[in-house]
Amino acid sequence: MIRLYHRPQTRSVRIHWLLEEMGLDYELETLSDAAWQSSDYRKINPFGKVPTLVDGDVTIWESTAITDYLLATYDDGQFAPPPGTPDAAEHMSWRHFAEATLISTVADYAINTFWRPDEERLADVAQYAKEAVQPILDVLNAHLDNREFMLGSAFSATDVMVGHAAISCQMLDLIGPDRAHLERYATSMRARPAFLKISADW
Repeated sequence: MIRLYHRPQTRSVRIHWLLEEMGLDYELETLSDAAWQSSDYRKINPFGKVPTLVDGDVTIWESTAITDYLLATYDDGQFAPPPGTPDAAEHMSWRHFAEATLISTVADYAINTFWRPDEERLADVAQYAKEAVQPILDVLNAHLDNREFMLGSAFSATDVMVGHAAISCQMLDLIGPDRAHLERYATSMRARPAFLKISADW
C-alpha cells in the first residue's frame, strides 16, 4: 500500500492530487506540527519536509521525483507521453518548470504576504517575487492559448504540477485580468473531480 506523508498547503498537495487522478489506493498520513519535526519522521525523510511517499520497500521524497516514480511504476500511458518522444520531452520540461521556475517564485511571494506572521514578512522579497513572476505568467498564458491542457487536448501529470502552481497564482491574485487563458486553465483545474476531493488541503 502506498503511504503519502502530507501537510496541507505544501507541495505534497500535488502528490495527493495525482494519486486521486491516477485512481491508486493509498493511505494519507497528515502530519501534525510535532510529528513533522520529530526525529522519527526524519528517519523517513532526513530533511523533515513533505511530501514523502513510501511504497513497499521504496521511500522517495521531492514532489517531482515522486511524480516520476508514480508514472514509471503505475502509469499505463494515460498520464505521460511515451518515453523518448518529443511529447515526453515537452512533458518533462513543463513539469520541471513548475517547480524550478514558477512555484519557487510564487512561494517567495506567498511566504512574505500570507504564510509568515506579519513581523516576519520581508516586503522587498515579496515585491521582487511579484515582479519576477509576471513574465513567467505571460509565457504560460501564451502557451495555453487554444489549449485545454498543458500538452494539448489530454490531461496529464504535467497538469498536476503546473495546475497546482496556476491555482496558487489564482488564489494569490497574481494572474491579473490580461491573462484569460491562464485564468480559464486554473479555474478548470479547480473543477476537476480529483482536485475537488483534495481541495480541503488548500
